[in-house]
Amino acid sequence: SPRHMGTGASSALDDKTSIANGLGVAIRDLTRPTEEQLKVAWEELDPQHRGALGRQDVLGVLDRVLELQIRTAQEAAYKRKLEAAKQQAAMEMDHQSRRRELLSRRPEALTREELDSVTALSMGTKT
Repeated sequence: SPRHMGTGASSALDDKTSIANGLGVAIRDLTRPTEEQLKVAWEELDPQHRGALGRQDVLGVLDRVLELQIRTAQEAAYKRKLEAAKQQAAMEMDHQSRRRELLSRRPEALTREELDSVTALSMGTKT
């Protein structure tokens, strides 16, 4: 109906907008130091808790904050990589199990859906 024309385009635009907004938030959160990082960096250069630092010490705080952010990002990347490897291993085990199950049956007893699913699993483990 004419009333519904264009709603798909609007929905796609909303999806792109929300993806862009989500990406913007993620980037902002990655570049913004945490309160803990700021506290650690500041206390390292202000051990007497004077609360006032000279220019060089403030630059030192910024350097230390960057080091802490880099370490945090590296740890997060390692965790994501480890999780992806675990998922890949689980998918490969599932594929092998499913393949063994299907190979143990008579070929004429297999359905098209079963063959398609094992093919999809096989393709997924190759990536």
